[in-house]
Amino acid sequence: MGMCGPIALSLPLKKRTYFTVWAGISGYNLGRLTTYMILGALFGLLGTAFVTANLQQTLSLALGILFLVSVLGSIIGKNTVPLESKAYKVVGKLMNKFKGLFKKNNWESLFFIGILNGLLPCGMVYLALAGAISTGSWDGGAIYMLLFGAGTLPVMIGVTWLGKFISQQARNKLRVLIPIMISIMGILLILRGLNLGIPYISPELIPIGEGTTECR
Repeated sequence: MGMCGPIALSLPLKKRTYFTVWAGISGYNLGRLTTYMILGALFGLLGTAFVTANLQQTLSLALGILFLVSVLGSIIGKNTVPLESKAYKVVGKLMNKFKGLFKKNNWESLFFIGILNGLLPCGMVYLALAGAISTGSWDGGAIYMLLFGAGTLPVMIGVTWLGKFISQQARNKLRVLIPIMISIMGILLILRGLNLGIPYISPELIPIGEGTTECR
């Protein structure tokens, strides 16, 4: 809500019927999910290299520690991440080139707004992409990001419909939850990497062949 809310609130949905408003909202969110799935497939493909080298445990531990360190850094006061600020500049230029999309009032423009929205730098998206890497396959990564995107639908649809009733103060309070979610994900990734044999939380990864593992 804090990151994508402003875009959702500015969607060109005025002077539409109830049906066309829903069609527009669906097009926008379909665009977001499309971008998430493509990114998930790419990062899942990257994770394949770690699976092939039997480095899933190392990757999981490294990602978990990285998440916890990033949260610690934000608590200390280093809220600005150079990489993220550079990403904002790149995406900002891209968004400026497509300002015309917001002036149009059709399904295609809303779909491409969603596509671009999916490229915005966002801590929660980074978190999900790390999970996509850990799946170790392009299709697993795509499905992972599809489910992540689906999980955002209730809030995003609610913002689009009721956004004018949600204050900026309320959105800022929700953003406070992001470090908590990142910390939980970091702990889960570390537990997964420790190979403790706990079903679903820390499954035992046993090599069954060259570059292949199975969970027990």
